[in-house]
Amino acid sequence: MPSSEPAYSMNEPLASATKHENLVIYRSALSELVSIVSVIALTILSVYLSVLFPWSVEHVNVGPLAIPIPLFGLLPLIILFRLLHNLYNYRYILCDEYVLEVRGLWSLAAKSVRINYIHIRGIEIDESLVQRILGLGDVSILGVIGNQGEPCLTMKGLRNPRHVKDLIQDRVNQQIQGMRIVPIQG
Repeated sequence: MPSSEPAYSMNEPLASATKHENLVIYRSALSELVSIVSVIALTILSVYLSVLFPWSVEHVNVGPLAIPIPLFGLLPLIILFRLLHNLYNYRYILCDEYVLEVRGLWSLAAKSVRINYIHIRGIEIDESLVQRILGLGDVSILGVIGNQGEPCLTMKGLRNPRHVKDLIQDRVNQQIQGMRIVPIQG
């Protein structure tokens, strides 16, 4: 996905989060490992079934060409589209003053959620056993606004979630330090 912000690589050191740099984070492809394996397996199965059942291949005439379309190949294409949708429909941007989630990059409806760092009450990491093995996790941001205990924003399927949590926590701390109020003396 092309964007005006620089793409964020999880291999960058923590010190790379300078003050005026927007970090763009997408879901990790490993978070969709089941879908990837399904697409590969169903593609192999659809080729086998198309050879075994030649009646399942439709030939569409486009001018002088007859293009074969295997009907069994539609299921892997649907799952592939869903896989790409899950990976690229969400974009998380860490800006100087807020975290921004942009949803709907591949949808008809778009939505964005913005949380200022000064409104962040806590940051949690959720990891299943498989996610821990693969180095993945979900980062939930709890805000002062909203239901108690419910995250305002959940960044799902991120590689190295502790690193992302540290980046957000550093920016929260910078915002808090920048807002020190000096009492009026008089």
